[in-house]
Amino acid sequence: MKIDMKKFLAMATLMSQGMSAGCIIVTSGDSDDDSATATATATTTAGTEGTSTSSGGDSTSTGSGSDSDSEGTSEATSTGTTDGTGTDTSGTTSSESGGEFFMCTDGGMVPIDLVCDENPDCDDASDEVTGCGVEAFTCVNGQEIDASWICDEFADCDDNSDEVQGCELPAWECSNGYQIYDVYVCDEGADCTDNSDEVTGCGIEAFTCGDGLEIPALFVCDKTQDCADNSDEADC
Repeated sequence: MKIDMKKFLAMATLMSQGMSAGCIIVTSGDSDDDSATATATATTTAGTEGTSTSSGGDSTSTGSGSDSDSEGTSEATSTGTTDGTGTDTSGTTSSESGGEFFMCTDGGMVPIDLVCDENPDCDDASDEVTGCGVEAFTCVNGQEIDASWICDEFADCDDNSDEVQGCELPAWECSNGYQIYDVYVCDEGADCTDNSDEVTGCGIEAFTCGDGLEIPALFVCDKTQDCADNSDEADC
């Protein structure tokens, strides 16, 4: 077979230039299958490059959105919590300092609307005396009464001190805190509510019953009930 060297060299040069440019030259001798394969390969390569570029763009966009959401959430949460707490604390302080309570003489507190309502609410009853602007007498046990009630032959103090010390008379204090005139001690008549003026007041050893009454210790276990609750005969 004769080969035309000029044509062969010209074809070789053209093919070399085509490969450098990324082109595929199909000659009359190439088959259709080879052409299709070359075309598919070029398409796949182009598609891959496009996807890579697109993916990079998506990544940048997604990161920016995440940062924005995070900053917004953090700022909203911090601001809302701080403002709410400050408002509640301020309201509570204002309410407590608004003069809604009365301080009893003994330091206790009662609502202001219970003061001077003819019903003692302070433990020392001062809301019905000092709280009403009335001059007060303070009993030995700390209770307050109207000063005009002292020495009126009626016990207004629970410990009877308004009828003893209120009358400026020498007092004797019973075992339970009740007060009597000291001249009533050991006069064979019980003046203390616990009978102690006729036991302890007479220098007699005492036994205290379950209800607080005093009896001479000699009466215990004598087969005679002296305490109202029979505690003097219970453990014999």
